[in-house]
Amino acid sequence: MAYEIEFITDDRFNGTKRKLQAMDRKLKSSLKGMNCVVLQEKTGIRELNFPKEYPKGKPSKQWRKKYIVSKNCKTQTWDEVMNKINKIQAPYYKKI
Repeated sequence: MAYEIEFITDDRFNGTKRKLQAMDRKLKSSLKGMNCVVLQEKTGIRELNFPKEYPKGKPSKQWRKKYIVSKNCKTQTWDEVMNKINKIQAPYYKKI
């Protein structure tokens, strides 16, 4: 079993590309100690530009990166894995 997750930063909420890069490093280092967990990068960092948020809103930017998280043993539980991920950012999990 595996899960697809996506980290997102948004400039409307003080997010930056640099912040997403820092989250990426934290994710990789926190899961590195879990020898049964495999983290794959599904996409690189993508930048999305939105011309307007609302009719009177301001243009905004988001930076996104998708991952696939899988594990190949029962040493760690999914709760332990997701707990480490959620400490960085609570993403949407999609079972794949």
